[in-house]
Amino acid sequence: MAAPRKFNVFVGSETGLLKGVNTLTNKWDNINQITNADKENEIRDICTSSNFTDELYFGTKSYKVFGYDFREDCIKRVFQLENKKANCKALKTCGENIITAGEDGIVKVWNHNHELVKEFSSGVTLNSNLCFMIQSQDTPEIITTGGKETDLKVWNINNTEKALFEAKNVKNDWLNLRVPIWVLDAEFIPSTDKIVTSTGYNQVRIYDPKVQRRPVLDMTFDEYPITALSLCPLANNQAVIGNSRGKMATIDFRKGSVVNIFKGLAGSIRDLKCYKTEPCVVSCGLDRFIRIHDYKTKELKHKFYLKSRLNCLHLNENFSEEISSEYIEETVHELPSNNCKDNDEEEIWNQLEVIKSKRKGDILESGTASEIKKKRQKNKK
Repeated sequence: MAAPRKFNVFVGSETGLLKGVNTLTNKWDNINQITNADKENEIRDICTSSNFTDELYFGTKSYKVFGYDFREDCIKRVFQLENKKANCKALKTCGENIITAGEDGIVKVWNHNHELVKEFSSGVTLNSNLCFMIQSQDTPEIITTGGKETDLKVWNINNTEKALFEAKNVKNDWLNLRVPIWVLDAEFIPSTDKIVTSTGYNQVRIYDPKVQRRPVLDMTFDEYPITALSLCPLANNQAVIGNSRGKMATIDFRKGSVVNIFKGLAGSIRDLKCYKTEPCVVSCGLDRFIRIHDYKTKELKHKFYLKSRLNCLHLNENFSEEISSEYIEETVHELPSNNCKDNDEEEIWNQLEVIKSKRKGDILESGTASEIKKKRQKNKK
């Protein structure tokens, strides 16, 4: 029997394939198999199981949930959560319960028998939608939601009659016009009540429920929607953010400015995560690449092409120490370089006919590059 495959990064794709990456062996593989690619199979979220420490849950757009045991390298659970509107946005676990959130703003709690036990509305109206649902790492029953024209709200799933916190929109702009709301991602700051959010209007905000409903910090980055963010555990008051144009940067909340800007990314960034034990950030997006950077030095440590447009990722922290192994130095040098030129290509370009038009009154030169060079040398003599 073949030994189980070991992965330290799990990535969900739009085609419904869960992909695993092993940075030590510099290889990746598809974990599950699908007969045909369908938008209904699109993986929207990946999370760990609260009861089974070695098991991952990943959910699709159609509320189909899979349980993957990464120790034994096999999918143990497959079940369909009943739902009339198949548009799941997020999947989380809390004890024996599973929490799902749809684009329509309805948050549902399912028990271990996959039966619906509770549902509530996060405040989405006719002209708005839900973009995310994030769970607190310190208190699993605490979640936060937000979206387009749906401002940040904090909920306790044990008591959903009223939100624990409802953010208030910022003051009108200098033209006295209402500032639109579009919250795309958020994260709880560990050991505090503060929450960091990113918006579709290139803003990063910090909310402190103990102080006020409006943000205590409001800063901007670039000109495009900030689609993903992750706090840097090894760098206080810093976070890595990525936007819809493939720009990724480290920002400092104390200075309210950009610390580092990462290069080499293309396409919208859908998700990024920072390791807790190492200064590494993993990002994925529509360019089908997964990249691992050092967020302190901006060094690109790994780069994998996974063949599918990528939506979300999850880090196996128990396997993270192998990211900083000596093997990484070899994989960095294997990356393709744009500065390398092939002699055969130069010869082909030299044989092409060149027609160069000079300023008015000058002679028009024609012929191959080598012929023109000989003519100029002859004219100089």
